[in-house]
Amino acid sequence: MIRTITLRLPDEVREATRRHAASDGVSMNTWLIRLIDTEISRRRSDAGASEADIRTTPPGSGHVPRPATHTE
Repeated sequence: MIRTITLRLPDEVREATRRHAASDGVSMNTWLIRLIDTEISRRRSDAGASEADIRTTPPGSGHVPRPATHTE
C-alpha cells in the first residue's frame, strides 16, 4: 500500500533534494524514498548489532552497548 503525505521542507533542503535527485536521474519522491529506506535499514542494522553486543559481551567487561533508538 502506498500512502500520500505532505512534507514541508525549507527552501534550502528542497533545492538540495531537487539537485541530488536530478543528479541521480530520479524524481524527488524516489530520491527521498531511497534516502528514508537506507536510513531505516541502517538503524535496523545498528539495533541488531546492539542486541548482539548485549548477548555476547561478558559481564564486568566494562562495555556498555548503545541502546537502540526508536522513532516514528
